[in-house]
Amino acid sequence: MKFIHTADWHLGKIIYSNYMTWDQKYILDNFLAYLSKTPPDVLLIAGDLYDRGIPPSEAVILLNELLSKI
Repeated sequence: MKFIHTADWHLGKIIYSNYMTWDQKYILDNFLAYLSKTPPDVLLIAGDLYDRGIPPSEAVILLNELLSKI
């Protein structure tokens, strides 16, 4: 069995007033491409998906789109 475990994505993170959403989208698009080429038997996503308790709408949209594609 192939397991993939990820954690602490912190979507919507802001560093020095710069949203990291586009950078995170790039990484998640590559992650999605990897999953399509070598699909696991189990995908575990744990930890802090969002960086804050009330994430920016862009981060919520990004996660929803990714999970829909998975």
